[in-house]
Amino acid sequence: MDEKSSLGFSSLYGLGKILGKGAEGTVYKAVRYSDGKEFAVKIMEGKNMNSFLKEYNLLLEIKEACILQVFENYVEGDKYIVVMEYIGGYDLSRFMRNKYVIRASEYTNLCLKYMSQVYECINKLHSLGIVHRDIKLENIMLMNGHTKIIDFGFARSKDDSAEWYRVGTPDYISPSILKKELSFETYEYQDYWSICIALFILLHNDETPFTDQAEPGGEHDLKFLYRNIVNGNVVKNLFESNEIDDILYDVFAHQPKNLSTRLEHIFSLGNPDPFD
Repeated sequence: MDEKSSLGFSSLYGLGKILGKGAEGTVYKAVRYSDGKEFAVKIMEGKNMNSFLKEYNLLLEIKEACILQVFENYVEGDKYIVVMEYIGGYDLSRFMRNKYVIRASEYTNLCLKYMSQVYECINKLHSLGIVHRDIKLENIMLMNGHTKIIDFGFARSKDDSAEWYRVGTPDYISPSILKKELSFETYEYQDYWSICIALFILLHNDETPFTDQAEPGGEHDLKFLYRNIVNGNVVKNLFESNEIDDILYDVFAHQPKNLSTRLEHIFSLGNPDPFD
């Protein structure tokens, strides 16, 4: 990355409110003094920065409009600072929570539109030899009718020689990964599987197709959830009688090899511009 410690981040940017906190640092809204342009700035302190550096080196190489853009980085003492694109929208989980202000037919079409954009973006990443490995509603930002994928902490390049290991958010993880079939190709599949899960959650008011409870109101059990995913044991009464749910049921229950064909069929059912 383009380190500019000699220029002094603090002399060029002013930090504003906190946008988010995570294990790898804190993200702030920032303004560049020279022109008043807004950015997002991630600051990490400490010595364990390997995964942090890996993520942002990878992001620096990707120049796609559907991906959060990274511009430059600085080192100040024990702080590592990365200047990124500021996205002033909100994620798809918040979009889902606000669904009641949108007519049902328009909401479904918008879900198809946004997840189709994510699908196209993932296809671009795969063509570049990159898998995201953690697609979920919270990692998809929405701004002016367009989606952007964020959080590349689990992303991996096909050229990375390190050993593959299991990652992913429990509700979104794919059967092949749970069976420890770990490779670039199985994580390509997981990216598509996660898109299917995200679409289902959007269309079913935050319900997931697999349960982690042996009985309603029981304790949450990750092992139980993972067994259900591997065995295709979906919560059948969540699926409605329509073509989209029929396809998603087939995906989750039977785990077909080619998810791209199913997703493209689903996206063909919607109007990509429902407000036109």
